[in-house]
Formats: sequence, C-alpha cells, structure tokens
Amino acid sequence: MSQLSENHDLDALSAFLSQASDLAVSTSDEQWTMGQPSFRGSTLGQHMRHTLDHVEALCNGMAEGLINYDLRIRATNVESSPDTAAERCQLLITRLSQLKADFPPASAVSSISSCSSNDLSQSQPSSFGREIQFVASHTIHHFAIIAAICHQQDIDVSSEFGVAPSTLKHRETISAQ
Repeated sequence: MSQLSENHDLDALSAFLSQASDLAVSTSDEQWTMGQPSFRGSTLGQHMRHTLDHVEALCNGMAEGLINYDLRIRATNVESSPDTAAERCQLLITRLSQLKADFPPASAVSSISSCSSNDLSQSQPSSFGREIQFVASHTIHHFAIIAAICHQQDIDVSSEFGVAPSTLKHRETISAQ
C-alpha cells in the first residue's frame, strides 16, 4: 500500500470523526441517551462511545506497537453527553494528525481483538495502515447504526453518514449512467 493511500485512509478517518462531532453538537442529551428497542435498547451515545474507543485504542497502541481493542477505555461520559463526544472527536482528530506525522505508513504493529468470550486473545502481526483500515471500516459500520437510530428519532443526518466510500462511489457510477 502506498503512503498516499494510507494517508488518505487517515484523512478519511479524521473526516468521519468530524462528521460525528457535527452530529453530536446537533443532538440533545435526551436524543443522545434514548434507548431504541429495535436496536436492543442501545443509544446514539453508546454506539459513538464504542466507535471512539476503537479510534483511541489505535492512537494509544501505536506508541507501544501493540493495539489492543479489548482494553478500551469505555468512557461512559461520551455515552451520556453529546458535547463530551464532540470534544473527544476533536481530540482524536488531533491525535490522528500526530500519528500521521510520527509513524511511517508501513509501521509494523500487532493487534489484539477477541472474537470469542474464552479469554484467549492472541496478538496478530499487522501494520499501521491495515489497522487504520480496520478502524475506519468499524467506524462506518457503527455510523450506519447511528444513522438508523437518528432516522428513528427524526434526527436529520447526511445521506452519506455511515455509508462506505465504495458504496458511495458505486451509487455515483449508477446515477451517472
């Protein structure tokens, strides 16, 4: 993968966080914490916290060379306060910018993410670029859920929020025909 591509992925992840910050500041505390039965009672704040915890795990792990997605901070104040979520988004955008300056695109890392409940986590070899792609994909996935919760609450959200870039390109191609 080229440095241009990996920097683009970091820029895209930062742009996703900027979208999240914009959504958070336009959302009331009540909307942010309202559980949705069709999403097993989860809230906008819970999905945002989960997403931001993964970005933070990426930022924290790069300094150590080990990104452990299982040891997330789980900052519950993000779950209850959209203003806190917006602030955290801005902080993480700054941290991602610093990572971009500090780490070559092909920096080797290891990552840990449990796929079962048996406590047998193993680290896997990876790269900074691959982990950026994982976190960006994970972010889009949760933003899609956030967009659906917003729709249920009649909160206006961009039609591009939570949609994978490849899907947006495909839609553009289809509409151009």
